[in-house]
Amino acid sequence: FSRRREKRKGNSRSQGSDSDALFGTEAQTCSVFRCEKEENRGEEREAMIPDWKLRAKKALEEGMASDLSQIYFNDPVDAVALGIPEYYDVIKKPMDLGTCKAKLMRGEYAHAQELLLDIQLVWSNCRLFNTPGSDVVEACEDVERVFKDLWRKYSLVLADANANAGGKDKSNKASTSLATTKTNNTDSAKGTKKRKKPQVVEVETVEEEEEEEE
Repeated sequence: FSRRREKRKGNSRSQGSDSDALFGTEAQTCSVFRCEKEENRGEEREAMIPDWKLRAKKALEEGMASDLSQIYFNDPVDAVALGIPEYYDVIKKPMDLGTCKAKLMRGEYAHAQELLLDIQLVWSNCRLFNTPGSDVVEACEDVERVFKDLWRKYSLVLADANANAGGKDKSNKASTSLATTKTNNTDSAKGTKKRKKPQVVEVETVEEEEEEEE
């Protein structure tokens, strides 16, 4: 009986080790899926932040953390240290990512579109001063792609699109109202001219009849 009991114990232990191995792999796969779900939820939570300034701050901090941003775009261009005194003759409105963040923290941007325009100014200044294909321009293209992805990640592009759509609707309404007023004014002017013509003709006919009677 003791040998049988030992065999049974050995079989149960082997079965337990096999089941532990199986459940271990399942646990690992579950942990992977949980990590992916948590990452997706984190991105959704970041996109659901109500204040666009907090989302823009996070997007700026992530973009500025890259090596290329730290080398080229986070700080203002030091024309004296770089030996390019003609920089400010070519670039009339300098801009860098650090200045964008400082303006955001001071509350100088009314909406995300203004911040996006300043960031676009960083890339346009870089392309304007530097030759195409240079290391700086290639770095500019890479960092610009990163910022576009961050803008989508934090759903700042949607807010800008809605703002632009509202502005377009307002401009269209204003243009249509101006067009209608112009047409009304032209019609009224034409009407007055048409009314004056028969009056002049009637006066001429009356004068001719009086001369004939005399």
